[in-house]
Amino acid sequence: MNIKNLLSALLLISVLTVNAQQNLIISPEKPKAGDVITITYTPAGELANTLLKVEAAVYISSSTGRKANDLPLTKSGKKYIATIKTDTADVFIQLAFYVDGDNKKYDTNFGEGYYILLNNSNNKVKKFAYAALGVYYQYES
Repeated sequence: MNIKNLLSALLLISVLTVNAQQNLIISPEKPKAGDVITITYTPAGELANTLLKVEAAVYISSSTGRKANDLPLTKSGKKYIATIKTDTADVFIQLAFYVDGDNKKYDTNFGEGYYILLNNSNNKVKKFAYAALGVYYQYES
């Protein structure tokens, strides 16, 4: 009986831990190239409980290259909301969240980074999206 209680407690702790690490909510959940994507970000890691203004950048990979832009964030309570307009040629989105104080600090999502693989009209990950993910991890430090 004690083993069952211990296993139940461990399962509950692991479920709570997994849910606590989901700092980025993407809508729609499986975005297609060409969609407008809404993200909701909760600061974590280096940025958890920061008093400085959280800023963001978005890097979009497509069949025609890669572009970078600032991503305006709107604060709502302890969360930040932004929208990203994608093109039908886009395959991969990388996000960077940071504070620009005396020392620039980034939320690295515990070394995993923040990214979105875009889908095609058949709800399959677009061709070259995984290649862009591989390049992302190649240069991730």
